[in-house]
Amino acid sequence: MLLVSFSLIALGAASAFPSSPGPISKRTIGKVTVCTDDKLGGECSTAVAQANQCLDFNNYDNQISSMQTDPGTFCWLYNQHGCTGAARGVLQDSGKCLADIDFDNVMSSMKCLDAASCFNCKVSFPGSP
Repeated sequence: MLLVSFSLIALGAASAFPSSPGPISKRTIGKVTVCTDDKLGGECSTAVAQANQCLDFNNYDNQISSMQTDPGTFCWLYNQHGCTGAARGVLQDSGKCLADIDFDNVMSSMKCLDAASCFNCKVSFPGSP
């Protein structure tokens, strides 16, 4: 598994992108924005997601409350680094509040896919695994 760590910093400063490209070229599927408050508020950062590549949130571990992805993007959110532990699935949404899926201030990492190629992906709802 290819693991890329990145730090989140406030918008207006430098964007948070993976620290180095992986040895294998992965297809870019779109941008992912994560924020510390609901409705894309608080400190936010945007990164370019690579298909099926794990992104760890080191500086904002367990502090993310909302997110937004480009259209057609499905992401698995994990409560542990390295895309392990409990997971929730989310499809592109404008300002997804993670409290809606019982994952507020829980996310430590995520992995995104092109929704069109995601045959076994299941969107999570409150109380679902």
